[in-house]
Amino acid sequence: MELTLTEQFFGTTDSNGNPLRSISAVYMDIRERLAEALLFDVDPEDFHAQPIKDDIFNLDDGTQSRVYRKFVSGRYFEQLSDGIKRFDKDGIALCLIFGLDETTLNKTRSRTGSPFIMFVANATGKSFRPIFLGYAPLIMPYPDEVLHEILTRRGCKFIDHRTWIIDAVKRQAVLRYIELVIEPLYQYEQCGVDVKIGTGSNQKQYRAYIHASGFSSDTKQSDQFGGTCHNSKYCKCRICMERNMSRFCSANYPVHGI
Repeated sequence: MELTLTEQFFGTTDSNGNPLRSISAVYMDIRERLAEALLFDVDPEDFHAQPIKDDIFNLDDGTQSRVYRKFVSGRYFEQLSDGIKRFDKDGIALCLIFGLDETTLNKTRSRTGSPFIMFVANATGKSFRPIFLGYAPLIMPYPDEVLHEILTRRGCKFIDHRTWIIDAVKRQAVLRYIELVIEPLYQYEQCGVDVKIGTGSNQKQYRAYIHASGFSSDTKQSDQFGGTCHNSKYCKCRICMERNMSRFCSANYPVHGI
């Protein structure tokens, strides 16, 4: 896969008059990778087609509190499953969590890569494992100083403006890459797809409606995508953009009718 630098900002040639190099990235067919993982990597005993409603405690005030230990016992999975049952009583929610993390590729740490991975959130135990999808384009075809030079030549005089443009291009390249990789699964959110979990006599089959249910990344990438800063002085929640992340707390919610 190749993406071009934004012509509006960088034009079509570099400082030497040569055509601009493209942003390169590689990825695998997500449908094939998911099918292979469900068949060979996920134990049917570790796969949860329906929500787990456990760890419910009676409180002194007469209400109930519930501990959410894993994704399949959470309210989000419960809501998705209930919504699917309204139009397909036999359908299940197949939830996927995606992740991106920059890592080194050799012992000298001179080469880096950015594996794009996926987890089956319905799986627990040893079956909850990363599924490799490809390498995202975290590295541009030119060093930042060269990109600054190109932008300066095109009349962008202020370094803050140039830095913002370069950061925005990097962010858009990764987001476009993620969209291209995941896009083949979009259709299965509405129409569903038949899936097989495991092999042999223990194999299970379901009509699954696929949902992208989470994204994980290290601090650097999270700041890049969310426009936040991990510096403790300016630390903000990447959801509400307001609260200090070091002061997060969990609250007891009453559970009725369970």
